[in-house]
Amino acid sequence: MLHALSVLSLLSLQAAAVAALDLSTAKLAFSAPSPYCDYTDEPDGDGDECPTPNQDPPKNSGNPPLCTSAGDPVNVGTGNLFETQADYTDRSVDPLNFTRYYNGRPTLNPVGIGVGWTDSYSAQIQTLTSTSVQVDRPDGRGYIFNLSNGSWTSDPDVNEHLSSQTSATGAITGWTLRTANDRTETYNAAGQLLTIADRAGLTQTLSYSTASTPSSVAPTPGF
Repeated sequence: MLHALSVLSLLSLQAAAVAALDLSTAKLAFSAPSPYCDYTDEPDGDGDECPTPNQDPPKNSGNPPLCTSAGDPVNVGTGNLFETQADYTDRSVDPLNFTRYYNGRPTLNPVGIGVGWTDSYSAQIQTLTSTSVQVDRPDGRGYIFNLSNGSWTSDPDVNEHLSSQTSATGAITGWTLRTANDRTETYNAAGQLLTIADRAGLTQTLSYSTASTPSSVAPTPGF
């Protein structure tokens, strides 16, 4: 009987120790930022503050480099889940393709196919200030370019080259982007993508709906 009581006592002490450890661990976990926080509740100063949504530089979206990639893949530095879904590719020399990209922590504005999703033709240029623009790429990343001494420059690790065309009065009339994969893209003054040309000169040309476009084709101008 004494032996049985001793065993029961030891089990009770062990259970109490585990419970105390669980409570301590739970308290520590509660104090750390969680990816499952309710952002509508933050910040409220209760110790479980969540990171601010979209706090990562937009250039960190898209397919992560191998050194920060794990899983499906996920960028282990930012927590961003990235997915690629190829919907169409033809068999031409310079293939016409339509691919969708998903970023779990999107840094760009939605483009009409769902939050976090961009596509092969989502590229655009957004004017931030008179001397700063953001170049949005199809895979959801964005590069900030600043005007300095007449040239548009970005971070040293950005391999895109941007130039602007201006009128006699200095107003911007268009843009040209030389991409990292040696393509040339042109944009109008509003930042809409107009053409994509490879190094051989094979060119894709885009056009957009206007106010006179039938609603059965496009609901509003700009599509």
